[in-house]
Amino acid sequence: DGSVTASTPLTGTVHSLEYNAKKTRAYLITQVIDNREGRVVRSTALSIIDTATGRTISTNPVTLDGDLVSLTFTPDGKRALLQTTGQPGRNIPLLSIINTATNTALGQGFMALTSTLQADPIITNTYATILTTFTPPTGQKPTTTLSTIRLSDGSVTASTPLTGTVHSLE
Repeated sequence: DGSVTASTPLTGTVHSLEYNAKKTRAYLITQVIDNREGRVVRSTALSIIDTATGRTISTNPVTLDGDLVSLTFTPDGKRALLQTTGQPGRNIPLLSIINTATNTALGQGFMALTSTLQADPIITNTYATILTTFTPPTGQKPTTTLSTIRLSDGSVTASTPLTGTVHSLE
């Protein structure tokens, strides 16, 4: 009949909306612009909405400084990996592992990546493997690191430095 059954207040401007495979959850990403201590700070917020009720899973969205880079999910949909550009001028991308049943970030809430994510992560239901590259000032060689993250608690279980720049992970 077209009637509104529930409404959810949001902060910021809608950036994107994705659904899980069964369409029981909607993953809403909003971009927020704040003025903190006299400077403009952009952040990305993830809210998870139960599509049957139209209500958010948690009253507080997971929020990271910076603009959205990527949102990826484990095959079973129990975890989401949210990556942002981080704080402007600091050039430290952020990655958060989120429990999609509760819309809460695991561990300390986020991890600061030492460099830029180079390829989409390879994700299983228990681990994510990410590839990051740090490009130093002119004249120095870039370094690439291959890291494995345990998705149950967000801990890095292995980190291997590689020589040069790698552009894909398969």
